[in-house]
Amino acid sequence: GYPKNQRIKAARLLEAEDGDDIEPGTPGKLIKRIHRSSQALVRFQGGLEAKVEINGAPELEEDIEICFDSLELQVKQRLQRIFVALLWSDPVQLGKMGPSKRGVGSYFD
Repeated sequence: GYPKNQRIKAARLLEAEDGDDIEPGTPGKLIKRIHRSSQALVRFQGGLEAKVEINGAPELEEDIEICFDSLELQVKQRLQRIFVALLWSDPVQLGKMGPSKRGVGSYFD
């Protein structure tokens, strides 16, 4: 996952929890992950908060754009995400590869 307070921008028009619109490009920060879901709470500029879907990889995000301070930090976070994904993955018999039933990681041979 992403670190707490990861800088982001709204990638599309989002609706804040109070019903206000959050325009694409509005900067914000990831505040916390919503337990047992693929959502996170984001606080945008101006104090607006919204729940967004997160996929765990910057190139897969649709609601938000992940912002990095440097290419070095972007590469480091990518390597950390790959390492965590491997920790959550399980070896299986040949031919049974695919997503884990636990919802995290994969089965591999």
